[in-house]
Amino acid sequence: KLTQGLTVYGGYSEGSRAPSPSEIECANPAKPCVLPSSLASDPPTLRQVVSHTWEAGLRGNFAVPALGDQIISWNAGVFRTAVDDDIYAVATSLSTGFFQNIGGTRRQGAELGLHYRGERLSAFLNYSFVEATFQSALLLNSPENAFADANGNIQVRPGDVLPGIPAHRIKAGADYRLTSDWLIGGSVTYESTKYFR
Repeated sequence: KLTQGLTVYGGYSEGSRAPSPSEIECANPAKPCVLPSSLASDPPTLRQVVSHTWEAGLRGNFAVPALGDQIISWNAGVFRTAVDDDIYAVATSLSTGFFQNIGGTRRQGAELGLHYRGERLSAFLNYSFVEATFQSALLLNSPENAFADANGNIQVRPGDVLPGIPAHRIKAGADYRLTSDWLIGGSVTYESTKYFR
């Protein structure tokens, strides 16, 4: 706690997960299966996924005289997660593929948030920026990709963007207490464009 209304925080954590049964049973390049549910072969060796996360930031609060000195809390932080032996679904055709360890991936970025809680009204606004990238080279089958070679493959390079993760996300919401028994509220989320595959 730096001051009455300002706190600094930091942390490091490690996590891991074992390959799921469907990943294990569908990890043989010689026997691709219909993704995501058909299983096709005996389990080959998939290594467990290990993540290393660093985070740091500030949290605080301040009173707003226009709201009767109600308190608004805020947070600002940065994070970086490096993943070793990430597991990825590699397509062999439009509907078949297999899972394999692909080396490293990384997700890093920043988060900002505002939170208000009054006697009847509470509201929040959160923003996050995530840069999600491959950190290891990888050859992927992608015949419809404009950059595919004569065999329908693309070369993924360290720094290329991971699909499925938008860079920007904004979420806002509010709740209003009509009575002691009734609460009405809603939220809205915006996500920037992302690669689907």
